[in-house]
Amino acid sequence: MCFPLKPTMWLYELWYGERPPVFDACASHLNAPWAAPLIRAASPEAALLVMLRPPAEQNASWWRLEQGAHAWARGMGLEGDFLREGYPPRSFQDALRLSQSEPVAELYRTGELAAAKVLGASSTSIHGIRGLIAALRAPCLSELLLPFPGGQLCAFEHMGRYARNVARYAKLFGKERMVFAETQAELGKPGGAALISARLSALVPRLRRWQDRPISRSPDGRSLSAGGQSSDNGKTALRLNESQTLPPELEPTQEVLTQLRQHYRAANLELFEFLGRDLGWNDESK
Repeated sequence: MCFPLKPTMWLYELWYGERPPVFDACASHLNAPWAAPLIRAASPEAALLVMLRPPAEQNASWWRLEQGAHAWARGMGLEGDFLREGYPPRSFQDALRLSQSEPVAELYRTGELAAAKVLGASSTSIHGIRGLIAALRAPCLSELLLPFPGGQLCAFEHMGRYARNVARYAKLFGKERMVFAETQAELGKPGGAALISARLSALVPRLRRWQDRPISRSPDGRSLSAGGQSSDNGKTALRLNESQTLPPELEPTQEVLTQLRQHYRAANLELFEFLGRDLGWNDESK
């Protein structure tokens, strides 16, 4: 279940005898430097699924997604008066340069310290009444740090350096609580989603028990599990939120993407060393 209400959790626990697994998924969690300590305080036994893809392609996809968001805002009649001067960047190259700038790097360094201020020097958990009161009295994160320090289009350089981001979580949760999956290599093949689910189930045994409970049926009549997944696990997962191609003046060029792949080679090697395996992202023959 994603973001269930407390009464919903109580009802499920009353009916099934245990609470259902709860999840949250957001691209900002991995990259935002303040997120890991807050997640650790709220859910110290969480299992973490880290979706990976070549950083140049990830950057381009994020650019397309955000262009769609800005187009939606303009379509809703929202003007740019709520945006700061010089933002958003006008091109993909401008966004890359902004993400590599020293002012943005300084915001990320500030973000590294922000969670400690929110949690408090003596607070290690927000469970219980005392922890809740302490959390309510704690300082809030600055808007400049939300959801990414400096803004969504300042994040490319920091999103592309996976090793730095995953190390932040490994330090707090332990590498053994993390499942790593390549978006294209694993979700793009039949049964890939089921394999990832099985790896998560090894960390969260309740997940398998809930997935095995048939509670509804899909529109075509197939049985669905409690997690909403079809029992036909041999099918390829659908991409429901794939970014659309942009107008030529906004679409990242192949030349820029080639340069970006070269730029991330060293960062990719750091990730491969952390994982203990080569994902092949630096293979120029692909």
